[in-house]
This record gives sequence, C-alpha cells and structure tokens, in this order.
Amino acid sequence: MSLFFANAISLGGEALISGALLPYCFLEIVAPPTGRVLLKKISFNSAGAAARSYTYGLGNPAAAGISPSMTWPLVAADPSTPVPSLTIATAWAVEPTQPTKFFRRLTDLASQPDPGWNFPQGLGIYNGESLAVWVTGISGSSNRVNVGFSLEIDA
Repeated sequence: MSLFFANAISLGGEALISGALLPYCFLEIVAPPTGRVLLKKISFNSAGAAARSYTYGLGNPAAAGISPSMTWPLVAADPSTPVPSLTIATAWAVEPTQPTKFFRRLTDLASQPDPGWNFPQGLGIYNGESLAVWVTGISGSSNRVNVGFSLEIDA
C-alpha cells in the first residue's frame, strides 16, 4: 500500500551548537494555529566530527520559543499545492524551554551514519503547539560544532 500526502515537505539545514550552553535547543517545528502537521522523519548529520558523539532529545517544550530570528522557508514537494503555514526555527530571542521528559532520546556514536527517528504513521503536532530537538550532551574533541538536520513533514 502506498501513501500519498497532500503537502509533503523535505527540509535540511544546520545549526551551531555550543557545549557551554547545554542543553541547547537547535530546532523547533511549530504547527499552524489551526490544523496539524505530521513529522515523518528527522535525522542528524555531524559529518567531519569523527571524534565526537552527541545526545539528542525530542519533546514538546514546556514553553515555545519566543520571536524566532532564524526561520527556514518551506517549499512543497508538489508545486501545485500551497505552502503550509508552519514554522521551522533554529534561533530565537528566547529559546524553547526544555521539557521535563523527552519523547525520544538518542546518542549518536561517531560511527553511526545519519542517526535520527522515523515515524511511519507521523508524529502529530497540533494547533500552534511545537516539537523541538535539544542537544543535551557532546563528548569528544570540541564543544562547538555544526549539526545538520533533515526533516520530512506532511502538512
């Protein structure tokens, strides 16, 4: 059985992480005020960081980020469909606050290519709520690194 989505989005980007600021939120997906988005896949790439490992946490922030200052433009996979009104942010005046519990955690070992999470049925984000990713630990030769990310979203 094949699934076709009305508005599939793929997005890639990167964020600078400073170990001095851990835990550090580097990505927030905010659903439109009315409606939902489904996160299908998120993966990370810390290419060139063979001597490092990262610990990631995925969860709903206790408080959403305020005044996003770095947002990513969205392009629908099918150009005949409208671009959805969701926000992908990697910088804020005030970053999202860490949740008490993470929905998922992952430690990326240096030998593991593109670690991340898959949600085949979609992980729902509803009515203006957000889902965010934090780096909660970095080990290795440097505490200041770029981490790439890749998203697949159905909106």
